[in-house]
Amino acid sequence: MASRFSRILAWSVCLGAVGWGPAWAQASLDAILEVRPLEEARVNAEVVELGELAPREDLSDAGMPEQGLDLGIKVGALWDDNIFLSRSQEESDLVVKVTPKVGWVQGVEGARGAYLSAVYQPSAVIYLDHGGENRVDHDLAVKVGYEGRRSGMVYQGSVRRLGNPTAELGAIKADRTEDDQELRFIWRPKEKLGVQWAAGTSGQDYDGATLSDSRSNYLEAALEFAYSPKTSVTAAFRSGRAEVEGSPDQTYQQATLALVWKPREKWSIHIKGGVESRDYAQGGDTHGIVDARVEWQPREGTTVFASAYQREEVSAVFAGQNIKVAGLSGGVRQKLGRRWVASLEAGWESSDYKQVAAGAAAAGRRDEVMFVRPSVEYSVSDDFRVGVGYRYERNTSNNNTYGYDNHQVGVELQYDF
Repeated sequence: MASRFSRILAWSVCLGAVGWGPAWAQASLDAILEVRPLEEARVNAEVVELGELAPREDLSDAGMPEQGLDLGIKVGALWDDNIFLSRSQEESDLVVKVTPKVGWVQGVEGARGAYLSAVYQPSAVIYLDHGGENRVDHDLAVKVGYEGRRSGMVYQGSVRRLGNPTAELGAIKADRTEDDQELRFIWRPKEKLGVQWAAGTSGQDYDGATLSDSRSNYLEAALEFAYSPKTSVTAAFRSGRAEVEGSPDQTYQQATLALVWKPREKWSIHIKGGVESRDYAQGGDTHGIVDARVEWQPREGTTVFASAYQREEVSAVFAGQNIKVAGLSGGVRQKLGRRWVASLEAGWESSDYKQVAAGAAAAGRRDEVMFVRPSVEYSVSDDFRVGVGYRYERNTSNNNTYGYDNHQVGVELQYDF
């Protein structure tokens, strides 16, 4: 498995460097973190991760470095009352997580010319009472592109080596490697019109022999119309194939319409919706897909946000089954003076399992996960922040093997050099 991770890591870096020369330049760290689309998000209990601290620019005018090396470190300590997300055998522990960050930014994304941004964050996860669970996670994200007068291209990719439990796996050992890669070309025949072509791949590779590895490859064509500087509409068609270990391949086609609308300075609306037709070894299905996020600033220092998603994905636990995933989340972030930020977020997600291959186990599992997370952050300086938070998460699964209650309380310190 280590060698497989090394190969994926090397492939990600090499593909991101294709055509790279002295003129290549920057995307901000925020752009890198946006490599993963909203639809990749799931309601999961992340060890120590009480949630991302508010972006640095929300707390100060320092912002991120425009050029060169970007270094930082996060140190967190978390008390977790159910570290394995088990229904019947709950184990608590104090968990320490240390995450150094090494990044490089060059150039300016959105400006004429080339840009590059890369960040690598290994994480040492240490359990005080369950030393056998100690591990090192890895997270590499790369974005590199070129903007010309009428054309451009961008590669963005990430590779993650993780071991945290998830709602689907429950107490099953969850060591895995995940990767997402996409290469996109853009052509603008007219000022307000853009044509895009993209090819991408994403996959999950589990260490456990009882879990099903999977990979999805796709091609996409899209037409974008910039109605105004604050409004754009994109129509896209995607065709792909999902390869699932222990199960026949699946093919799918998606037709979506996306709206990016900023009607006023205080509003930001990103909505994508459409239909997906998926063919299985036995039959097929057509269903809706949604990926939306809305942010509103009713007054200075206050941000209200909400998101929704719906999609279908393959199951790692049950070969020959797919999962219909739907979720909602929302919250508020409030500045308290110049250095304090308080936030409250809550969400709900449902997962319905269905049989898609002959001979697969009978489906019927349904999970409903809810969470609530209050937190407070303090900016000691432009570069040093402290966050304290609590998270409660509950999975009311109808399968007696799964489901759990989980409480987490912790503190995280972050310093950017």
